[in-house]
Amino acid sequence: MVRFKKSINDIGKVLVIGLYYVSVIYFLLFLPYSDTIVSYSDIFLIIFAIGPLIFVFLPNIIKRILHVGLFNSIIYSFLIFILFSIITIIVGHLTVNYFEDFSYEKWNNSDYCNLRYRMIESLEKKYSFVGKNKEDVYSILGKIDNQICPYDHENDTEICYMTYEAMMRNDFYCLYLDTDGVVIGTEYKSVR
Repeated sequence: MVRFKKSINDIGKVLVIGLYYVSVIYFLLFLPYSDTIVSYSDIFLIIFAIGPLIFVFLPNIIKRILHVGLFNSIIYSFLIFILFSIITIIVGHLTVNYFEDFSYEKWNNSDYCNLRYRMIESLEKKYSFVGKNKEDVYSILGKIDNQICPYDHENDTEICYMTYEAMMRNDFYCLYLDTDGVVIGTEYKSVR
């Protein structure tokens, strides 16, 4: 009977350890709002880059620092991981809510170029660009020649504002102009 209880106890410990590592790997790969948070802050980019390594080795670090057994160090690591996840979700949610509402100041802040895409829906609800001239567009979205975001560009037929940049793609909010410089249409597009 003692062996059976010890076996059950050992199986429970193995399951908790396995659950910890599976949870860490799964959650860090599919963490809600992680794309927004990484776009918003370089600090979070660093955390997400080294986070998996930290959480993989955290039980051993805690075990050595606190001089506790592996099972207890896994429990403490789980608590730290849960706290990290909750903070990340809260920060992500607040960040998404902040950028869902368009404002000239947020749109024209060079730190937020990768978050402009979150403002598109609000922008289109507030403003109808069709029929407006270039000066009207500039008063709402800012001039391109300020080069707030690195890939903003314009020519005689279009004004394009970068809304998101990734390794292999850039997203733009483009306004198309007729020969008189009046907006005849808009498009949200990706360029690979």
